[in-house]
Amino acid sequence: MITNILLGLLLFELFLLLIINWLKNDFQWLITNKDEKIIFNKRDLDKFIIQGYDSHLGWKRKENSSKFEIIKGVGEHVNVSQNSEYNINAYSARLNFEHEKYDTKIITFGDSYSFCRHVNDNQTWQWYLSKSTQTNVENYGVGGYGIDQALQLFNQKCKNLNRETKVSIMMVVPETISRIVNIWKHYNEYGNTFGFKGRYIIDNNKLRWIHNPINNVDKYYKLDDYYHDIQKNDFCYRNKFLKDKICFPYTFSIIKTYKRNVRLIYHLLKRKILQIFKIRNEAEINKAWSHILEHNRRFSNDLYQNASIKNLLKLIILEYKNRALKMNIKPVLVMVPYLQDITKNKIFYKDLLNEISDDLLTIDVNDLFSNKSNNKDFYISEYYGSHLNSKGNYQVAEYLHEILVENHYI
Repeated sequence: MITNILLGLLLFELFLLLIINWLKNDFQWLITNKDEKIIFNKRDLDKFIIQGYDSHLGWKRKENSSKFEIIKGVGEHVNVSQNSEYNINAYSARLNFEHEKYDTKIITFGDSYSFCRHVNDNQTWQWYLSKSTQTNVENYGVGGYGIDQALQLFNQKCKNLNRETKVSIMMVVPETISRIVNIWKHYNEYGNTFGFKGRYIIDNNKLRWIHNPINNVDKYYKLDDYYHDIQKNDFCYRNKFLKDKICFPYTFSIIKTYKRNVRLIYHLLKRKILQIFKIRNEAEINKAWSHILEHNRRFSNDLYQNASIKNLLKLIILEYKNRALKMNIKPVLVMVPYLQDITKNKIFYKDLLNEISDDLLTIDVNDLFSNKSNNKDFYISEYYGSHLNSKGNYQVAEYLHEILVENHYI
């Protein structure tokens, strides 16, 4: 009897092993022990090093580069795609053609919402703001950056600022709170394996910067020497990656992570079946992706309830303010909510903005979009993490212009 039960469990474990390995082949967010450590594809790594690697920041936009992107639009899989193109000038800022002849009175930093991914160079909010102010609003946003990396880039660029520069705008999304406690992007955004970064920690009530552990290209090939320190300093490794990982015994692991992985496996199995029978159903095909994005959204939002991490984010923002004021630049912080934050009316970062509103000018784009019945029209799609489209960027530029004039910043 006991032998039969053990044999049955063993066969079921083998079945789960085969199913999980089959499903994870084309879905990077289903993670197992194999994802704990990575062996890099040399060709892909060499491409990343040429196009984006930076020893201090981890990655950045390369000078005099350009890229043509296909926008997937409504999810991970989509029948009809859109295209966008961006160009980077000799100073690693996004090309702001027609306006680069003007003085640079405003500089901008942040993540991909500051960079304005998925729109063309003349559809960014910086381009529209340049047009309304008759100045060159420089765009130093970088996709995937937390506000910690953006602050480091701000420090670099401000060493060579023109005297005409009067205002700095730091624009980030709520997810920045998870990025500031992350060292290896792969431990937060599974499959993003080339992105290593430094981070701030609080030491004796002051910020201390921990440098990028992979600050030399050769270290990519010697990761075994650095895993311990990376994992020790990466909050996401302990509190996200390990909790989401499926490992032996698979039955127990899946039960323990059922809120994420049972539904994920179910959606992936349905997707596989649809693919086998060549049935094109966008809604069903994208459900696994939607489930993961919602899980990631909850993880980031919950961090705003973590007092120590919230305090870390606050100190980074105040450090940005202090650095700007020392250079006689007026600092501005802009938070852009995801569409789901607006539609679900869950603005988890609001308390933080209220706490720092007396320290620097803070602008919440939710105050603009939540009052409009057509807020879905301002995003590329309705999926979590979808970027602003040209209409949304125009709305943001007009809103920023109004507030900056009202506060006598320009």
